[in-house]
This record gives sequence, structure tokens and C-alpha cells, in this order.
Amino acid sequence: MKSKIIYLLTTVLVSSLLFNAYEDDAKGPVYNELGNKDYVSFLSATQTFEIDQNSKVLVYMGHANKNIVNTNAKVVLSFDDEESEALFSLASDEISFGTNPLVPVEIIYDIDKLEFKKNYAMTLKIADDETTYPLGSDIKETTVTIKRALTFSYVGKGLYTSLLLEGDTEEVDIERADQNPNVYRLSGFYKNAIEFIIDPKNGTAIIDPQDLGEDIFGEGTNSWIWCESGTYSDGVCTFGGNTWDNAWFTDDALEAGAPMENEVIVLPPDSY
Repeated sequence: MKSKIIYLLTTVLVSSLLFNAYEDDAKGPVYNELGNKDYVSFLSATQTFEIDQNSKVLVYMGHANKNIVNTNAKVVLSFDDEESEALFSLASDEISFGTNPLVPVEIIYDIDKLEFKKNYAMTLKIADDETTYPLGSDIKETTVTIKRALTFSYVGKGLYTSLLLEGDTEEVDIERADQNPNVYRLSGFYKNAIEFIIDPKNGTAIIDPQDLGEDIFGEGTNSWIWCESGTYSDGVCTFGGNTWDNAWFTDDALEAGAPMENEVIVLPPDSY
């Protein structure tokens, strides 16, 4: 059994194409002047959206030359399977930047036709664009994954014991998924809710890697929780008992190899 609570040094990939070429008075032009040329790019090569309402997701693009206000781009949305192709489309395949450095590409859908927790993958590509930005890498296509989030209803107060609480136990709100009675979440404690899954038949519980939405350790990045496996019995989920083995920990209390206390979530009575 292995449990981890990790924080990840998350990098938001913003391409250097969003900045103009510049000049150094002493050395002359640095790299290449953009002149009357412009370059467009997505901001990341992969993007994931977990949606809980109808309408659309926004995939942003940027352009390099802020002196040009009439840059346009054409985008193409493609799929590996016919099912996804029938469910998603572009609001428009013509993108106009105007005076904006960033503009969104809108992928639209009918949420009632999407399965819960299923990953729908697609590729968004800038069409007919073979130019390469002279000051750095640009991203001509991005893989987009869209997943419909479960909905949850409040089932009562539970108890939470955690190393993050220095071993203390706190009363917490517990919610259960409307679509799956074995999926719960601890809500209102961290900025983001912690979703966990129980398997009463096999006596197991799992917490997939999740961003807590806040910096628990004061390291300048959001903290994550990750409990690969645990035990479940009569409303009690227990994670832990092994040691930390992730070298990313720098906090004194979380040095690699330091013993981990049990993480325990107790479900409200009559909620399981």
C-alpha cells in the first residue's frame, strides 16, 4: 500500500512568441526583427478540461507581433473516433486577433450527450501554417481532452485525519456523486474538493492525483494529494502506513523517507 501527498512545481507553458523581437543599442538587433510578419501559436501542446456545465471550452492562441492588428488564422479540429466527432465542433474555424494578444478558439458541445468521467480526445491544429517563429518554439497543434465531471450532493458531516493537519482530526463536509454511489468527495476544507473512490466489495479506497488549489507547504506552488491505494471498511477509508518516497519534498516534515501517519476519512452515518 502506498500513499503520497505531493506538490508539483507546475509550469504554465506560455510560448515566447507573445513577445516582440527587441534591439540592444550596443549590439544592434537581437535575433530577427518581425517587421511586417506575424506568427500564431497555441499556448500548450496538451490541454485538459473537466466540464460541469453546457456550452463550450476555450483553447487560447497567441500571436507574436503586437504591431499587427489584422492577423487571422484558420484552425482545424480532428478526432481519432467517429463518436467524438459527432459530439464536438468549432464555433468558428476563422480566428481574428484584432488588437488582442490572445484569443480563444471555442469548442462547443451538448453536455447532456457526454458520458460522465469519459475522456474525449481531439486535436486542434493551425491550418496551412508552415512558418516558424524566429525567437523560440511555437505550437502549431494541441491535444485537447474534455471530460464531463460528476455532480455531487451533500450527505453529511464526516471526519478527516491528516498529516496536513499535523495528525489532528477535523469535521468536514462529505458529498457523494449522483451518478456513482461509490464516489465521494471531501468539500469545503481545501480550496478544491478531494475526490475519492471506495470499493466496499474488495475493501479498498483510492484517491487519484489531485490539486488542492492552495499552497499547503508554503513552497510557492499548489499542493497535491495522491493516495494510490488504501483500505475501506464500514465507512472508514484509511491511507498510509508506508514512507514518503518522492524526492520532490523539501519541507522538513516531508523529507524523503520520513514516516507517514495514516490519512483517514470517516464517512457520515447512513451515507454508505
